[in-house]
Amino acid sequence: MLALLEQQTATVTARAAELRAAGQNEDLAYMDGALERQALSEAVQVLAAMTVEGAVNLLGVLVLGEEVFYRSLERQPLREKLSQLLSTLGPGNEAVHSELHSLVMNLSQARNAFIHPKPQEGSPRDRQDRAPTLSNARQSVDETARVLALLQRLSYLYRPFFHVW
Repeated sequence: MLALLEQQTATVTARAAELRAAGQNEDLAYMDGALERQALSEAVQVLAAMTVEGAVNLLGVLVLGEEVFYRSLERQPLREKLSQLLSTLGPGNEAVHSELHSLVMNLSQARNAFIHPKPQEGSPRDRQDRAPTLSNARQSVDETARVLALLQRLSYLYRPFFHVW
């Protein structure tokens, strides 16, 4: 999906340049397919967050065992789940733990903003979350890869489970 979004954005940018060179309104190029590009960006960001949540759940099964994880931690909020798992692993590299928390929460908040938007009255206010743009979609994919790399650093035992091909 990210590759498709990149391709569509490149096409639109080239078309806008053609219109600008011809003295025409380049906004026409950006409006064409805008909703599809927005949906693709949102989908990439949501799937990136779901990938990270799945990775945290897998870490839970690896650290606690399947039975204990599903009985005690599965339904906890992601922040608490990650905190408890890192605590269970014991003291580690604080910088890795801090970066993991930050990245996981950023991805989760972006996902929640798309999936569970807050209702509001009147005109839409400025968006405080990640916008559905190509750069934010790329950022989400990069952050997901970084989370998987950090999970590998928690223990040599977990490296094969979080390897990015």
